Amino acid sequence: MTEKLKEFADLYLANDFNATEAAFATGRYRDKNTAKAAGSRLLKKKEVQDYIRQRTEERRVETGVIA
Repeated sequence: MTEKLKEFADLYLANDFNATEAAFATGRYRDKNTAKAAGSRLLKKKEVQDYIRQRTEERRVETGVIA
């Protein structure tokens, strides 16, 4: 996974699972409409989904939250 995709995924987790805000926060998109489309597109990538799933599981274990 590229560093750019990892950055988006980390920002997605940090922004309460908001793809638009995560894409916009990367600084690569100048307006929210473009960021919204990009966020949606990036979330469809399997490698991004897998990374988010992995990080979510790690957080669950770290905090002791049982789902």
